[in-house]
Amino acid sequence: QETGKDRFAVGTGFHNELSVVDGTTGETLTKLGKRHGDKIHAVTAIVLGDDHLVLAGTGNNLILAYRGKGARYEEVARLKGHAKAVKSLCTFPARDGVMLASGSEDCTVRTWSVPRGGAKARDAESYEVRGVAALSEPGEGPRFALAVTSKPHLRTCDETGEIVAAVEGRGTVWNRRLRAYRIGAMSRVVYPTTSNKLVVASASDHHVLVERSAKDWIRSVDCVVHPELGPVVGFGDDKLNVTLLQPEAGEGGRVLLDFKMDAGRTVDHVVSMLLYMEGKNLVLVTVVNEKGGTLVWDLLVTSDDAGKPLLERRKRGQLGTGSNCDLALVPGTNLIVAVSVLQFSVINAQTLEVTHECGYDKMPGGGFMEMVVPYVNPESKKVYLLVVCKSPILSVYDLALGRIVFDYHLDADILCAAISGCYAMVGTKAGHHALLHLDLP
Repeated sequence: QETGKDRFAVGTGFHNELSVVDGTTGETLTKLGKRHGDKIHAVTAIVLGDDHLVLAGTGNNLILAYRGKGARYEEVARLKGHAKAVKSLCTFPARDGVMLASGSEDCTVRTWSVPRGGAKARDAESYEVRGVAALSEPGEGPRFALAVTSKPHLRTCDETGEIVAAVEGRGTVWNRRLRAYRIGAMSRVVYPTTSNKLVVASASDHHVLVERSAKDWIRSVDCVVHPELGPVVGFGDDKLNVTLLQPEAGEGGRVLLDFKMDAGRTVDHVVSMLLYMEGKNLVLVTVVNEKGGTLVWDLLVTSDDAGKPLLERRKRGQLGTGSNCDLALVPGTNLIVAVSVLQFSVINAQTLEVTHECGYDKMPGGGFMEMVVPYVNPESKKVYLLVVCKSPILSVYDLALGRIVFDYHLDADILCAAISGCYAMVGTKAGHHALLHLDLP
């Protein structure tokens, strides 16, 4: 196939060697050999900046991606998802970037997102991307904070997926719990560390605003910007202690509410929490393990004797969805997504009624559920849920249709995800991060 102004071509022959040919002179620039391990059925190629991306569909159900130019190419990805041989490939322009379509003997056609920066060779360093948080506002280019298990622990990437900043951080982030909020032009990151500390810091230079030690492991954290109180950060630990504070109110922040959950002897830690605004009111949702359930609290702004603000909690009710491991709010709605390892449930936060349910057995990857990230199309207002399971597949659930309508395939188990505008950033167990354009109707 001929592609772009460079006039290069790729093809394969009887010996199943993938060859790259100069489209002007007909000279063979390189042969990639039989490193793919099976017959090549389909090839295509695109120009990405100064490089070429060559894609090949094989008889062992893979799509191989090679990046390079001239006589030098290296394998940068192996796309898995088809159950039988990949027999056809083509690329086509998307709203922003390039999409790859693949047809297989398994009678399916799959589409794959090619980031604007293109696929790149993976770092050989072994680490995990434990958390992702969106830093940008709607209308801006997407920027994300990444929390990884190797130094530097915090990294920032731009709209191309490239790392543009990295700082040491104050320790490894614990289990997906990386959050962010915005004050004016400044973004802050909030995260618990494996050394039982809560850190609130500048996303640009990691200047620490709050570093607060907890009595035990901090398993849950969230943040929200209140119109009167400003930023509010909440966290819960392994001893059922829940704390909400104002991180910008002086050195170390100011505690607004501090209480211990009374959930019975079978419960020993706060698994997850969600803070969000409902009109002008603040709502807190807490999840405790085993029989503790998921509780919804209304938080009222009061004041102490000196006139300084405090929060008073009033229990709204309990969600009847069993033991959950994560929570998310559908933007612009009163819908809460409660995630357990076996299913996710969509609940009306005002009536506490379940409106949708989907089990893990409906997921293409078949793994237990880890988290769900809601996405609302800004034009159509359709609601989609990005479902992260213990698999390399990120599934897209259409809330109106009540089923999976799309899936993205990566080369390692996905651990976390976040959304900024129409972009999703995902982090994997193999230390990779991928920027996906959500070209959904």
